[in-house]
Amino acid sequence: MARHKASKFASRKMNENELLKMFDQSLELLSQMAKIYDAGTHQVALSMATEVHKILTDGGAAIRLRGSKTFTTIDFGDETRMINAMHKLAGVILDKDQTKIDFVADFQMGDESTVTLPFRDWWNKDIIYRASAAIPGGHPGMLPLNGTPFVPFQERETINRRDFVALLRNTRGAHQDGDMPLLLDELEQTYSWGQFIVQTPNGIKSTEDGTLKVGATIMTAMMRQIVHELLIAYGCEDSKDASLLS
Repeated sequence: MARHKASKFASRKMNENELLKMFDQSLELLSQMAKIYDAGTHQVALSMATEVHKILTDGGAAIRLRGSKTFTTIDFGDETRMINAMHKLAGVILDKDQTKIDFVADFQMGDESTVTLPFRDWWNKDIIYRASAAIPGGHPGMLPLNGTPFVPFQERETINRRDFVALLRNTRGAHQDGDMPLLLDELEQTYSWGQFIVQTPNGIKSTEDGTLKVGATIMTAMMRQIVHELLIAYGCEDSKDASLLS
């Protein structure tokens, strides 16, 4: 049997106004996704990655527009003396019943110190995650002390916004395959942050044995922060939502 050959459809070049209208629609969609995320559907972060990638990289209109924008980033100061993992875009909160932790976008913590960067520095150069000094293969939360072997600062695994968004989009968002990038696995399972232990009236709860549950993950919180930074850069409102902070 002959294989069906897809027909070719006629097309036309869209004008600048049409392209910009589609761009505004994408921004509105991303803003609505942020509200869905804040209401508790955290897996929408996977679709956020696809939309952010489109807004920033698809077509000449998007590229010309992004060059006129400035973007905020968290100011971490001197990081070179850190031995724990650096999670620049996410914070963590414990629920009032001490049974669950949620990782939240830094802007939702309410006390971030920020600096402003041009697009290329924000997208390509600013490091949003750096692994801890722990030797690979061990528990990321087991930090080297008292002269034990460690990974030098400049040799630790890092990722920027461009690679993080592309990794999330290409493996978990627009496309899905059977391979899970190890970095995303660590960020989703909270391994990169280490173990969380809480003393409660009912005994010790821990993320290690599952007695302390994890809601929103580091990975999704990082994506939410990137969305916040993009929306603010393009003049869109993105208010702090109290749903995760109650």
